Amino acid sequence: MHPIITVLLVLGMGMQAQALTIALSYDSSVTSLANADAVESAMTYVAQQFQTLYSDPITININVMSVAGTSTLGQSSTYLQYSSFSAITGALSSDSQTANDAMAVANLPSTDPITGAHDYIVPLAQAKALGLRPADDPYTDGIFAFGAGYTYTFDPNNRAVSGAFDFIGLAQHEISEIMGRIPGLGTTAITGVPAYLPYDFFRYSAGVLDMTPGPNDYFSIDGGITNLKNFNNSNGYGGDPQDWASGSNDSFNAYSSSGVENDMSLVDLQALDVMGYDLVPEPGRMVLLVLGVGAALLRRRRPKYVG
Repeated sequence: MHPIITVLLVLGMGMQAQALTIALSYDSSVTSLANADAVESAMTYVAQQFQTLYSDPITININVMSVAGTSTLGQSSTYLQYSSFSAITGALSSDSQTANDAMAVANLPSTDPITGAHDYIVPLAQAKALGLRPADDPYTDGIFAFGAGYTYTFDPNNRAVSGAFDFIGLAQHEISEIMGRIPGLGTTAITGVPAYLPYDFFRYSAGVLDMTPGPNDYFSIDGGITNLKNFNNSNGYGGDPQDWASGSNDSFNAYSSSGVENDMSLVDLQALDVMGYDLVPEPGRMVLLVLGVGAALLRRRRPKYVG
């Protein structure tokens, strides 16, 4: 289960936008649904969450579509551009805005840790945040697709409904992937040689940078000293390796169940922060209150987020 990704070589820079904007467009597979208004209202709510939390002067263009039936709960298609180790680490250093950023930058590898032929690639939306792509480029940055056959709750004030999936949490999950929360981890499926993405620099096992999928990997921004969240063991349980392992309800988890609210957690906000998005304010209690972070436990692993 992996996000759908497309490589695009991009040249040149453009003029800056004035504030973070998530521009949503809707496929006819959405606008023709009986609950299209509810879908669009929930999507607007999620977009406003990200726009309130992050201040980057960029526009992220996302197309929203639905998939008939229940073969897919959620899926993201993320478009990518080529880059390099030095360009990515240099951009992360230049973009440092918060204490999280400063710690993360201080613990980035000083030289490329990968030997042999390989590529570095960056999601288009993240490249905008890092100044590696025109901030107002109109090209689609990604596609969010959801399974139209599932029962959802769309109400921001009533997200834990028996028998219904939390659509807002699902949208948070997939939009964050379009923003850059996806791995390379040496896959050859993207460019034909082992490929790596910026998010790979924050993956550790036993205190050592681990840019390959593994059973004991975790997210860290202090060089592996502190385990902020365990990554999903995709080799053992399926799912995406960049998602969180099951535990407290979290929209970035690999697996979800109906009847629960999956909101963004403090660690979710930190993850996007250190990847180049400018969190305002820095992570703290006010942010947690706004998001309404919960601590209920997931009770089963299926169905899963795809993407």
